[in-house]
Amino acid sequence: MLSLWHLLARTRGEESGRVFNRLASLVPPPDGVTREGVASGDAAMREAWWGELGLGSSEFWRGWTAEWNDANTVGRSRVITSEPDHLEVKR
Repeated sequence: MLSLWHLLARTRGEESGRVFNRLASLVPPPDGVTREGVASGDAAMREAWWGELGLGSSEFWRGWTAEWNDANTVGRSRVITSEPDHLEVKR
């Protein structure tokens, strides 16, 4: 569910609709959260849906990922290569 929620902000068009539908099948969106709104990038709708996931405050997750990203990218660049059967991150 967490990965699908993150994909809501990173997809557009038909792809966004598929992500919305799959997440909605697992965790129904709260009242007022629409497929069109999420697809248009409405951050308030995504935040409202986050509350339904039962993962605590999104502020905690933002802080944690920001600290991790800062600690792991200082002075380094990342190259991500994708092959059909694996994902490799080179630093």
